[in-house]
Amino acid sequence: MELAHALMDAKQWLASCSPADIDRLRSICLDIHEAEKRLMHASESYLKRCIQRCEGLCCRNVFLGEVMGFEDFCFILVLRPECFEPLFSKASRLKTMFTADCPFLMNGVGPCSLPEAVRPEVCITSFCMQTPDADAAIRAVQARFRNLSRIIRWMRFTRLFRRRIASFSA
Repeated sequence: MELAHALMDAKQWLASCSPADIDRLRSICLDIHEAEKRLMHASESYLKRCIQRCEGLCCRNVFLGEVMGFEDFCFILVLRPECFEPLFSKASRLKTMFTADCPFLMNGVGPCSLPEAVRPEVCITSFCMQTPDADAAIRAVQARFRNLSRIIRWMRFTRLFRRRIASFSA
C-alpha cells in the first residue's frame, strides 16, 4: 500500500506543478533517461546474467519502500504519464507492510515491466555482482537522481514557504 500511496502523491504533486516546473523536471528526467540508456548499454552482459541466472531474485522479498518512492514515481510519471494506471493497479495489490516481491516483475520473475530506461534509481543501479564495466555509468545515474531529488525537495519547500507567507499576509 505504501507504493500506491507514493505513486498517488507523485501524480497529485505533478498535477499541481506549474508548466515551468514541469519543463524543468522534464529536462532533468530526460537527462536521467539518457544516463539510464548509457547504463543499460554498459551493463548489457550483467543484465543478461541477471535475467538468465537469477530470474529477478534481487527483486523478490525486498522492502519496496526502500527501493522506490515518491521521487522515482515523479521521474516515471514526468516521462511516461500513461504508466500511472498500470503501475497503480499493480502497486495497490500489495497487502504487506514488510517485505514483498516487486509487483512490477513480469510473471513474478522478470524482466521488469517498467519502461526501459525509465526505472527507479535503486532498481537500475543495483547488481548482485561486481560491475567494473558499468561503474561510471552507475555513478552517473545516481548523481542525476540525487539532483532530481534535490530539485523536487526544493520545489516542495518553496511551495510550502509561499503558502505560509500567504497565510500570514491574508
